Amino acid sequence: IPTVYESITVTINEGESYEFAGNTYTQAGTYEGHFFTDLGCDSIVTLTLIVTTPVDNAYALPIIVAPNPVLGGQSTFVNREWTAEEQNGMRVEVLNAVGQVVDVFTPATFPIEVSGIYTSGIYYIRVTSGTGEVYLGRLVVK
Repeated sequence: IPTVYESITVTINEGESYEFAGNTYTQAGTYEGHFFTDLGCDSIVTLTLIVTTPVDNAYALPIIVAPNPVLGGQSTFVNREWTAEEQNGMRVEVLNAVGQVVDVFTPATFPIEVSGIYTSGIYYIRVTSGTGEVYLGRLVVK
């Protein structure tokens, strides 16, 4: 029996779910589904799920991202005095102009270094502190 390999890409908004191969997904990632006939496995589908998050958070506090703009591949920094409580459990998200998360990390040093962006465009740096405050800064990569 020939096996067919297929790839699909689906984009959903944060808070939504996507049904695929009998499972429900809410997190961005790559998932594989095996689909069977009476004769056995006849197709394997790879799903790339993209989850977009809104960047226009009305409750976000502004932060300064500098240097700004930067050239592709250059580092930039979020420099702010963070308390130990804010640092504990902190999450940094880098979003592109349409709200797709392109990087998520827990900062290891302060000021927070943001690096690894090589594609030119407008990005948003969203920092969620360990105490729940959300900070938002804009970055231009040339």
